[in-house]
Amino acid sequence: MVLVLSDADKKDLPPGACPERCVFFKAEEGDAGCCGCFQCWFEHPGSCVRNDRSSSFIKDFSKCDELLVISRNTFGSYSPSVKNVLDRSISYLRPTFRIYRGEMHHKRRYRQPLVFSTVFYGPVSREERASIELLTRANAVNLYAGRRAPRFLAEEEREAHP
Repeated sequence: MVLVLSDADKKDLPPGACPERCVFFKAEEGDAGCCGCFQCWFEHPGSCVRNDRSSSFIKDFSKCDELLVISRNTFGSYSPSVKNVLDRSISYLRPTFRIYRGEMHHKRRYRQPLVFSTVFYGPVSREERASIELLTRANAVNLYAGRRAPRFLAEEEREAHP
C-alpha cells in the first residue's frame, strides 16, 4: 500500500504527482504535533495517546510499503502541517537506539520493507533543493527505508510547459 501525506488536496495535485491507488492523508493546519509524552513508546507502543484525525495516519503508516510525502517547499523543508503529522509518527520506531554508519538512530519497530519518497511544489532555490535532498536522505535512513530522489513539481511543470 502507498500512503500519501500531503498538505494539498488530492484533486489539486497535478496529474502523476500522486498514484491513483493510494491511501491519502491531507495534513491540515490544525493537526497537533507531538506532545512529547512518550506514551507511544512505553504505554501503548505504536500508537499515539491523542485520538484525533492524525491517528489514522499513524495506523496506516505502520502497514504501508511506501510513504510518499507531497509538500509545499518551506525554506528547504516540509510545510508546518506536514511536519506536525510526521512528528506524530515517531512511534513507527522504537525508543531504544543503535549505531548505524557511525550515527545513533532509533531501532526499527516494523520489519516490512519501506520506500520513502518526497515531492515538493512551489519555488525552490538551489540551496533549498540541496537541503531537501539531504532531508529526504536522512529521513529514509532514520526510517530504515529505501528512497527515491525527491521530485520538484515546479521544475517538472516548467519543463512540460516551456
